[in-house]
Amino acid sequence: VASDEEDDREEVDEESGMTSTYSSFTNRTRTERWGIEETRRFYKGLQQCGTDFTMMLTLFPGRTQKQLKNKFRKENRERLDLVNAALNPKVAKPLSKWKS
Repeated sequence: VASDEEDDREEVDEESGMTSTYSSFTNRTRTERWGIEETRRFYKGLQQCGTDFTMMLTLFPGRTQKQLKNKFRKENRERLDLVNAALNPKVAKPLSKWKS
């Protein structure tokens, strides 16, 4: 019986250098970077929809709700003044800082 078990075993080559981690088995797809025009559209969407990312999905057909939320978090960290201007209804032109 012991010889049958040995025949069924597979030999593993540890010298191949291939490794696997938890993320090796996920179905995560890489997202495209946000361009300047898409970021401007994001701020206009933020001004129109607020932080309702489900409603904002109609403005970004190639993006997911999670991507929009992550974009909001990043912009909130890096450009808090622009996010506040877009969310403040008293400001007439919140995107004037974006003009070059």
